[in-house]
Amino acid sequence: MSFLKRRTPEVIVAAIVFLLALSTFVFNIVSGRQAPKTNFVPSLSVSPVAADSSTWYCTLPPSGLLKGDSVDVYLINGSKYRQSVTVESYRSGASPSTVSLNLSSASSQSVTEKLQPNRPTGVTAFFTGGADLVMARLSGSFGSTETFCHPSPGPNWIVQGFSTEGNSDGYLQVFNPFGSDAIVDVTFMTPSGPNAPGPLQAVVLAAHQSMSVKISDWFQGVSTIGATVSTRIGRVVTGGVEVRSDTHSTGTSFILASPETFSQTLYPLLTQTANQSAILHLINVTNSDSSVLVNVTDLSSSNRQSKRTVTSFKEQVPAYSTISVPLKAAPGVPVGSFFSLDVKSNSQIASSVELVGSTLGPLLGFSLVSGVGTFWPSWISVLTTPPFTSSYKQVAVNYQSKRKNSTALISKLFVNGANPLPTDTGIDSVAGVSLNTRSDSFSVLPTDNSTGFPDLFVAHSSSASVMALAYIQSDGSMVPIPSIALD
Repeated sequence: MSFLKRRTPEVIVAAIVFLLALSTFVFNIVSGRQAPKTNFVPSLSVSPVAADSSTWYCTLPPSGLLKGDSVDVYLINGSKYRQSVTVESYRSGASPSTVSLNLSSASSQSVTEKLQPNRPTGVTAFFTGGADLVMARLSGSFGSTETFCHPSPGPNWIVQGFSTEGNSDGYLQVFNPFGSDAIVDVTFMTPSGPNAPGPLQAVVLAAHQSMSVKISDWFQGVSTIGATVSTRIGRVVTGGVEVRSDTHSTGTSFILASPETFSQTLYPLLTQTANQSAILHLINVTNSDSSVLVNVTDLSSSNRQSKRTVTSFKEQVPAYSTISVPLKAAPGVPVGSFFSLDVKSNSQIASSVELVGSTLGPLLGFSLVSGVGTFWPSWISVLTTPPFTSSYKQVAVNYQSKRKNSTALISKLFVNGANPLPTDTGIDSVAGVSLNTRSDSFSVLPTDNSTGFPDLFVAHSSSASVMALAYIQSDGSMVPIPSIALD
């Protein structure tokens, strides 16, 4: 079961098609290479969501590092019926605030949460019905970033995407959404090994409260930092924000937080250009070295009648450590075309890809891409306002089932038209696209919105599959679009 797995895709599809046409979202480290006090055990830790109600949880940062001072929380009612939503916001040292909303069928509303200095915010959204979705969107002068909130707390989390090189910095947030205290341990993973700061062990996190860890309070000049968050008592929700400002890039992104690691992770859609580079980060949360095989597939190297080019390289990741692999220097990774990565390890690891650069220059742009470790028959992607002010001419789509791998570039020509076909103008014929087969279907549901693109992409397959989308900028570089698995 995926922690992003949701119910009734048809209902959610109807909801988001209507909705998105309306929306435009210190130093006290334990010395030496100390092993974590609490072993991180990969676990989904997801409680089943009842059919008649569900709850989502968001962790929002303090305002200190950010150029924007608010986050919009988008509440989506995907059911056939009107339902009520109660949004509760908790800040340390402040009384909780409650907002009650009534959402009609196939509609959404947003709640703006004003960020406070030194006060992270935990948000709980309780729906009286099912078929719902919650996203958080942070906007500011740097652009914007968005993420799905979490449908379930858990005892174990792994987070990745932090750096303190140059002036880069970030916040790690942990939110206890329950009415009883939790006890939390935080352990960092770095290129030089693990660090379990004493003040971050056995932290009592009071009911409905959040803790915020500023990464530069513990590390300076470290290129890649991951962390595990484990509870001795209780369950929590983990998240964070990274503000990047170094010799490689500038920008802001929600960090990647997941309750599980994988022995195999797929990155279905990546690219590199003269302005944009990709960096693969590998984090080993086990007590033995990990051997990692990375398979690279050039998605534009052939047509439907011939096999695509696949090359491989290997990496070693020491126990409780992280390494970074600049993909422009890795063998077989193309520049100027789309490619995918299949990351296989002899143990459970975490990984991420960092994209740096955009159409405005090689230093302007920063986003994090999470891999797919769990395959599901149905996927959905949501398009809101593009995260930067750059010119977007196309949306790239990659859809993979066990039997096929299809890549398409869909242009604005299809905004008010029918589903595109491989023979239509605007599809990248070099990639060998086949959007419809007997057992698999890929649907583009166009609506006229501010971006000039369809609002909703849905994939259904008779077998397990993955889907990835991205905005394509005028220089060929990409900004990823979140996707979510459906029941």
